[in-house]
Amino acid sequence: CAAKAFIQVGKSDLEGLILAGAMDCFGLNRAAMVQMVPELLKLSQSYHEQRLKLQINPGAKLQLKPADVLAKINAYIVEDDDVKEPMDLEQCLQKEVEYTGCYLSESPFAPFTNLIDKLTDCTIGDLTGTAGAEDDEEDTPGSGGPAYFPGEKSFAAILSRYNETLVKNGSSKGKPMAFMTLAGTDGQCEAVAFADTWGELLKLPGGMEKGKVYVVKVR
Repeated sequence: CAAKAFIQVGKSDLEGLILAGAMDCFGLNRAAMVQMVPELLKLSQSYHEQRLKLQINPGAKLQLKPADVLAKINAYIVEDDDVKEPMDLEQCLQKEVEYTGCYLSESPFAPFTNLIDKLTDCTIGDLTGTAGAEDDEEDTPGSGGPAYFPGEKSFAAILSRYNETLVKNGSSKGKPMAFMTLAGTDGQCEAVAFADTWGELLKLPGGMEKGKVYVVKVR
């Protein structure tokens, strides 16, 4: 029964817990822990099998005793230099969102704080009228709606997702454009990148990637 109960916790379950940050208490690199999962599952299954054999036949002669397998489990580790597929902070945070729906260990904007302060002059919340909405004690006329900012404004946002489609009419017919969801420090919004703009964005180093932090300019 013990062996069967253990097998029900599979590879994807453990990987999900690791990528969500639930195993950070062990102080190991998440990518290293993910790489360790298959071997640890094999060793753990062997441990339960050997224990089960001794429960059935206490006098059984085993090539590998449960205590020996447990020692291997405790000693097994993948060092950071041996990780086959390393994960940087952005990748770790993106996985957290995929598995939990939120950022747990750190804000994805934290590594770029100085740049964001220099290159931006507003937030998504400022543009949509949601900034500080929770702190408003009274509903005042005109509050809670999109604010009007003449000229060009810049804010930091993560490209949560985008849907690329082809323009059907006009001078840009046949060219790709995109509908995007942008997540900022205090809210999110939908945005459209028309054909010319989308074409320029795709020329950026690395193109446009989901989960990346960008400085967005709007008019």
